[in-house]
Amino acid sequence: MEAALLAALLVIDNVLSHEGPPPPHAPAMVRELLAHPLEAQDAETLFLRAVPAALVDFVHRPAQAESRIFNEILSLYINELNNIYKELH
Repeated sequence: MEAALLAALLVIDNVLSHEGPPPPHAPAMVRELLAHPLEAQDAETLFLRAVPAALVDFVHRPAQAESRIFNEILSLYINELNNIYKELH
């Protein structure tokens, strides 16, 4: 990536670092990506960080594998969301 373009992308991080706090209620990942914009190009890694592993496993499991009950996976997801919610408040 061209140096001038990279410098332009880092302006957002510089403003947030010196002018004020990160956006309210923004996940930590948002702040990290604003600080390191080149990492934002890796959509697969972003997806794997944002989506609970249980849901990713549910989609990618072989058809013949022992099936997991949807309610169990949904419960894990809801618990993870609750934990994140508690961390934000």
